[in-house]
Amino acid sequence: MKIDKVNIKNFKNYFGEVCFDLTKRITILHGDNGFGKSSFFDAIEWCFTNKISRFDGNDGEIKRDIINKNGISLEEETVTVSIEFGGNKLTRWFSISGSEFGNTQVVLVEKDGSVHRGQGPVENFLKRGVFEGTNFGRGGYGQLIKQTYILSQNQVAAFVITEDPSERFRALANIMGFKALLNESDNMKKIYSSLVTQSDIVDKEINACSESIKSKEETKRQIDIFDFNLKLQNVGITNFNSNIDMQIKESQQRALSNKINTEKFIELYDELHLGRFENVDMILQQINQKRIVQNNLKGREDNTKTLQTKLKHRISTLKNEQKNIQKYNEIREGIKVKEQELGFYGISDFNLEIIKENLSDLRERASRIEFALSFQPSITSNLIQQQSLPTELKFLSRRKDSLNNKKERLLVLRDKLTHVIQECKDNLLVQLISNMKDIQNYVVANKLEKCPVCSSIPDGKLDSCIEHNILSYTAKVQEDTFYLNKSILLKNKIESNLRRTEERISESDTDLTRINLQIKRLEDEYNKYKSNILYSEKLSQSSITTLNIELKDTIEKITLQQKIIESIISLNSLKEELKGEESIASLSAKRTRTENEIGQSIIRFNKAIERISIYLEKLESDLKRLYSDIQDDEFVIKRISSFIKREQYGVPIEVLINSEKKSLKKHEININKLSDVHEIQYSFKINQQIESQIKVLEEKKEFLISKKEEIDKIAFALRTHMGKLFDFFDSDAKDYLNSDTSPIQKYYRYLNPLPSNSLIQFDGSDEKLSIKVLFQQGVSGSNAKNILSSGQLNVLAISIFLAINEGQNIHSLDFVAIDDPIQNMDDVNQYSICDVLGQIKKQLIFSTHDLDFVKLFLKKNEHVKEDIQVFSFTSPYLNQEKIKHISYK
Repeated sequence: MKIDKVNIKNFKNYFGEVCFDLTKRITILHGDNGFGKSSFFDAIEWCFTNKISRFDGNDGEIKRDIINKNGISLEEETVTVSIEFGGNKLTRWFSISGSEFGNTQVVLVEKDGSVHRGQGPVENFLKRGVFEGTNFGRGGYGQLIKQTYILSQNQVAAFVITEDPSERFRALANIMGFKALLNESDNMKKIYSSLVTQSDIVDKEINACSESIKSKEETKRQIDIFDFNLKLQNVGITNFNSNIDMQIKESQQRALSNKINTEKFIELYDELHLGRFENVDMILQQINQKRIVQNNLKGREDNTKTLQTKLKHRISTLKNEQKNIQKYNEIREGIKVKEQELGFYGISDFNLEIIKENLSDLRERASRIEFALSFQPSITSNLIQQQSLPTELKFLSRRKDSLNNKKERLLVLRDKLTHVIQECKDNLLVQLISNMKDIQNYVVANKLEKCPVCSSIPDGKLDSCIEHNILSYTAKVQEDTFYLNKSILLKNKIESNLRRTEERISESDTDLTRINLQIKRLEDEYNKYKSNILYSEKLSQSSITTLNIELKDTIEKITLQQKIIESIISLNSLKEELKGEESIASLSAKRTRTENEIGQSIIRFNKAIERISIYLEKLESDLKRLYSDIQDDEFVIKRISSFIKREQYGVPIEVLINSEKKSLKKHEININKLSDVHEIQYSFKINQQIESQIKVLEEKKEFLISKKEEIDKIAFALRTHMGKLFDFFDSDAKDYLNSDTSPIQKYYRYLNPLPSNSLIQFDGSDEKLSIKVLFQQGVSGSNAKNILSSGQLNVLAISIFLAINEGQNIHSLDFVAIDDPIQNMDDVNQYSICDVLGQIKKQLIFSTHDLDFVKLFLKKNEHVKEDIQVFSFTSPYLNQEKIKHISYK
C-alpha cells in the first residue's frame, strides 16, 4: 500500500493549501536548505503521531513551532495535514484564533466511508491485521510507523557525530525503529531504581523500629505492685476498681487545699494581730457599740450644718441691704457731681435735643472749613493758571501765523528754483554736442572734406573744425552746469528749511491743543469745586491761616458740646437709677439701722460661723476615725469567716490557732505520702505507654517487612522482565547486525566507496554500542570512527535503515522516505546510492539540495524515468505556485 497524496496547509514553510500527488513510484523533493524539504517529512510524521521527533517541548510549544508564521494571519485559520493511502484518508488539524490554539483533532475516513475519530481509534485501525490487540501506548504505534518508513537527517546525524557508546546505541535503535522500546526501557530503569531506593528506605525504617523497641524496653521501670497497694491504702484509697489516677489527684488536691487553708489562717493571725481579741463575738460587740456612737455624731453634725446654713443666709441678706444703701448714696453723690459740672459749663437748660442740633451745626461748619483747607492750594494754583494760560495761548497763535507766512515764502522760492533747474536740464547744447560728435565720427570714418550737413568746405580739415566747435560748446555747457549745481544746492537748503518750519508749525499746533485742553480741565475742576455741597464763597476767599484758626475754634466747641451731652446723658441715667433705688428703699421703710450697724451685725454672724466650722471639723474627724475602726473590724470578720465557723465564734482565738498548727504537720505528712504514690502511679502509667508504643512499633515493623518483601518481589520480576525483553539488544540484534548474510552488511558493502573483504562489527552490551572495522578474522577490529569517514558512517546509517525497512512487517504501507540521503557523501558514494535507491521496489520518497545528484539519479535510472517525478521548491515560503512539478514520459 502506497501513499497516494499528501495535503499540507499552513504547516511550517507551507502557507495556504499545498497538494502533493505521490502516485509515481519515485518522488524527489529538490530545493535549497531551508526551503521546506524536511518540513514535508515532519508533516507526514505529525499526521501519523501528533509529534515531531526532532522537536522538543509540549503540545502547545510544538503547535507554536509548526504554524507558518510568515504566511498565516493567525485569525480563524487551521493547520492541517492529510495523507491518502489505499483509498483511506488520515487528517490531523488544529484551529488558530488570535494567539490561542485549539485542540488537535484527528480523523481517519476509510474507503467505505467509515469514520474513526481520535488517536486511539485511528491507531486501532492502523494496527488492524498486524498488531491488532497489542498495546503500544498512546501514539506509540504511529511513532513505530514513522521510525520504520521515514529516515530523517537528525537520526543520521546523531549516528554519525556521536562517539559515546551509549548515545550511539540509542541512535542505532532510533534508526532501527526501536525508539519507543528504548523509552520503555528508560522508564523501566527509572521504576526499578525507584523500587531499589524504596527497598533501602524501608530496610532502614525496619532497623530504626528494632532500635526503638530495644531502647523503649530499656526505659521501663520496675514496680512492686503489692507495696504500691499498701501505700494506696495508707492514703485512704481502697477502691482499686475505680480510676486510681483520679482518686490520687483528688486526694492530693484535698490535702493541698487543707494545708493552704491552714497556712493562710496562721498567716492571717499574725497579719491581723488576732491575739488582741479574746474571741470573734468580742469583735462583733465592738462593731455594734461603735455604730451607736457613729449615729449620735451624725445627728449632731446634721443639726450644726442646719444652723450654719441659716447664719449664712442671714449674712447674705444683711450684705444685700448694706449694698443697696451704699449704691443709693453713690448715685445721689454722682447726680450732685454732674449738676456741678454742667453748671461749670454754664448750662442751666438740660434740653438734649437743642444741644445736639448745636453740635450738628458745629460739625457741618468744621467740614466746610476742612474742605476749604484741603482745596485751597489747588484752587489758588488753578486760578493763577487760568489767568496766565490765555497770554501763552495768544503768543503761540502769533508764532504759528509767523511760521505759516515763512512757509509760504519758502514754497514760492522753491517753485522758482525748480523751474530754473528744469530749464537747465532741458538745455539743447548737450544734445547738440552729442550730434556733433556723431558727425565727427562719421567724417573721420569716411575721410570727408566737405561737411555732410551744410555741404561747405572749411579752410582747414573738416574734423578739426568740428572738434573746435565741440570744445566751444562744451565750455558753454560747463558754465551752465555750475549754475545748475548751485541752484540745486539752494533748493535743497530751502526744502530743509521748509521741513523745519513745518515741524515747528506742527509743534505749535500741539502746544495750542495742549493749552486749550489744560484751560478746559482747569475750568472743569473749578466748577466741580464750586458745585460741592461743602463749598462756601466766604471761606474760599479766606487765607489758610484764618481757616486753621477758625477750624481749631470750631473743634474745641464740638468737644465741649460732646462733653455736655455725655454729662446730661449720664445725669439722666443716674436719676433713673435713683428712682429704682428709692422704690427699693420704700419697701424697707420700717428699717431703722444704719450702714455701720449692719456691718457690725455681719461681723458677729461671721465669728459665729467660724466657731461652728471648727466644731464641724472636729465632728467630721471623729466620724472618719470611727468609720475607719468599724471598717477594720468588719475586714477582720470578713477575713476570718472562711476559717472559723459560726459556732466557733465563742471559742478563744488562741485555742483555735494552736489546733491549726497541729493540723498543718498532719497535712504535710499526708501530702508527702500522696506524692510518693503519685510518682509510682506515674511510672506505672509510663510503662503502659511504653508497652503501647512497643506494640505499635512491632506492628509497623511487621508491616515494613511485608512491604519490603513485596517491593523486592516486584523489583525482581521487573529486572527479570527487562532481562528477557532486552536480551535482543545484547545478543539477537548484535548477531543479526554482524551476520555476513545480514542485509545491513550487504547494503554497506555495496555502498562502501572502497570495497574490500573488511566487515563492520557491532559490539557492546548494557545498551552501549561500539562499531569496529574487521580487516582479518580473529583479530580485534579498529574503531570505526578512526577508520570510516563521515560519508561512510552516513552510508552505514542508511544501510541499517534500508535493511530494517526491507524486513519490516508492521503495516501494509510499503514506502521508503529519506530526508537528504547524500549528506557528507562524496561523488563515489552518491553514485552508489543512486543504484541502491533506484533498485528499491517500494514507493520511494527522498529529498536533496543537490541538483547534480537529481540529474545523476535521473541519468542512472533512465530506464524507469516514467515512474519518477520531481517537486522543485523555489522559495522558503511555499504555496502551490512556488512548487514546480516535473514528470517524465
